[in-house]
Amino acid sequence: MSPCSWKPTCRPRQPRAPLGGRPGAALQQSAEDADRAVRDHRVPTWEPVRTALDTWHDEAPGGEADRMLHRAGVLLLAALEKLSTALEYASPPMTTTGAAPRAQLPA
Repeated sequence: MSPCSWKPTCRPRQPRAPLGGRPGAALQQSAEDADRAVRDHRVPTWEPVRTALDTWHDEAPGGEADRMLHRAGVLLLAALEKLSTALEYASPPMTTTGAAPRAQLPA
């Protein structure tokens, strides 16, 4: 049964560029990389997610739902970047390379 079969004026939705496409795949991969980074005392990076969101936004048709999904993705990215910033200033601080900061190296 079609989701619109009960409404005579309902039209099937037009296919769109799904948020779960490139941005979703980039988020999944970045989350897995972030898990490894945190375990290795490195700060996670989210640049692949930002790139995928920008690309998806440029390719999307631009309807209201697309703008809302893009905005949700941008807000999620901002939260993830704040997490990375917090980890950067954690005690002991994490590094982008996984190496111990100089102040923590044994003498």
